[in-house]
Amino acid sequence: MTPEERRCIDRVRRAVGRAINRYRMIAAGDRVLLALSGGKDSLALADTLHARLRHLPISYELRAAHVRVRGITDTVDTDYLAMFCGERGIALDIIDIALDPADDPDGSACFRCARARRTALFQLARDVGCPTIAFGHTMDDAVETLLMNMTFNARVSGIPGRLALFGGALALVRPLILLSDAQVARYASVAGLKPSGGNCPYGAAGAREAVRALIGDLGRLSPRARTNLFHATSNIDPEYLP
Repeated sequence: MTPEERRCIDRVRRAVGRAINRYRMIAAGDRVLLALSGGKDSLALADTLHARLRHLPISYELRAAHVRVRGITDTVDTDYLAMFCGERGIALDIIDIALDPADDPDGSACFRCARARRTALFQLARDVGCPTIAFGHTMDDAVETLLMNMTFNARVSGIPGRLALFGGALALVRPLILLSDAQVARYASVAGLKPSGGNCPYGAAGAREAVRALIGDLGRLSPRARTNLFHATSNIDPEYLP
């Protein structure tokens, strides 16, 4: 590993630590269920959270789950996921569910698939006693969701670093929230992670792709556009809002 690659690894792991501390995501003794899709973000999530344990004075337990949706996400290499988790001593659950997008009269296949996968994760978290579920959402995901909600739902909301559900019985955390998609991609490459699964047949186009392109345009106007949009959600001045 070159010095530059070592710095890349260290920068990403430090950013994960800052996010965990800033949003109080994981504490000593917590049991955390990792949402392991097989993509670069979820693999980087698992790798960084496991690596942190070697340097912390506290301990927490990691468990991973992959939800396989028949005909949609079943191209993910689950043998690699099993090897990846086994090398890190992380127990892995693979959940199979069925979903036929053709049955959806509204054409919201992406939303229905995401809801079905999340419901399966919630149920497993309850069954195995993991009150914290960690997702691999990045700063890019947060900014895209913010702009989508403002544009299509007339609501200023996004995906917080930590979100308590069901009266605090379950918490969703996003330790990669302070990192850009490009930073996570670089980390995955340097760390030798092997994402699999390709693109979802229902996620290559649509509103999110258009918003992603818009953010790219804003980035050409200002190099800090993405970061500024993210931090704006914590810098709200109600006196200057209608």
